[in-house]
Amino acid sequence: MKKTFYLFSVILGLALCSCGDDEKYDFPGDSGKVYVRLQSSHMVNSVANVVDATIAKTILGTSGEAVVAFPIRSTMPVNGALSAVCEIDNSLVDTYNATHGTDYAPMNADMLLFESQSATIESGQMESADQIVVRVDPAKMAELELDDYLVPIKLSSVSGGMSVSANWNVVYLHVSVVNDATGVPCADRTGWTIAGYSSEDTYQGNLAENVLDGSLSTIWHTEWAYAQPAPPHYISIDMGEVKNLAGFQYVTRNSGTGEPTEIIFAISQDGNVWEDINTYSDLPVGAGVEFRTLFDGIHEARYFRLTITKIDNNDHYTSLAEVNAFIMNN
Repeated sequence: MKKTFYLFSVILGLALCSCGDDEKYDFPGDSGKVYVRLQSSHMVNSVANVVDATIAKTILGTSGEAVVAFPIRSTMPVNGALSAVCEIDNSLVDTYNATHGTDYAPMNADMLLFESQSATIESGQMESADQIVVRVDPAKMAELELDDYLVPIKLSSVSGGMSVSANWNVVYLHVSVVNDATGVPCADRTGWTIAGYSSEDTYQGNLAENVLDGSLSTIWHTEWAYAQPAPPHYISIDMGEVKNLAGFQYVTRNSGTGEPTEIIFAISQDGNVWEDINTYSDLPVGAGVEFRTLFDGIHEARYFRLTITKIDNNDHYTSLAEVNAFIMNN
């Protein structure tokens, strides 16, 4: 019994010593270092520490934002307060492109704002309470050309007796500048009403007015219980006054049936005489899918109409969860 207890004590002592001597961290060879590491959708395989952002440049102007915020971390509790500083290092863009098969352009540093360029890890802690914050300057976004940009934000220096990790020292802000409705805010629909529709499902309460209620769980559905009229189907919206229409948006129902695959968009001043603006074909299908588009120019109108001429699976009935528009300030 004494021999067994003695053997157990020796094994336990060796295990405790091993833990202290061979402590492991997230990245081999970088123990005792300061680093940056983000948890994001890009933490897969070899692409890490990437934050995506989109800026839209359209006939409505420039919208969206590109910003990244992250703390500074250490692989062990720091002895005394430690301060870390980051900087933009565009020399890393070519290496990133070569490694990942991308063709991102560097962004001039004067297009960026460091809202916070340094962060502090307090004594005994392993992560800073404050964050490094970098964003594209909103006052300069309109100067950006349409392109994909990469902004490498490198951990450049630290104080307090520790050094920068060789493996995890850069966060990348990937900025897509696009000419489409991505990120463009939809209109305020206060006062909007339904001006007309081809049919609606009164049997289950799937009424035309549901496309204006702000809920993706309610839908407009054309009649199906007692009859199933074939397309075309239409729904028209009264915005209450003349607006500067720049485009429109809709969301399909969350169960993914009856999705439009072709729509004619038309406008009207009085709800009686209509002008076709465009026909949209090969529309996306699926549950809760959002479609956004902008026109080539601005159109003044009080009413607009979506006429659905083709439906997925050649169904007779169609449905939509929400309908909205993009409007330039009058």
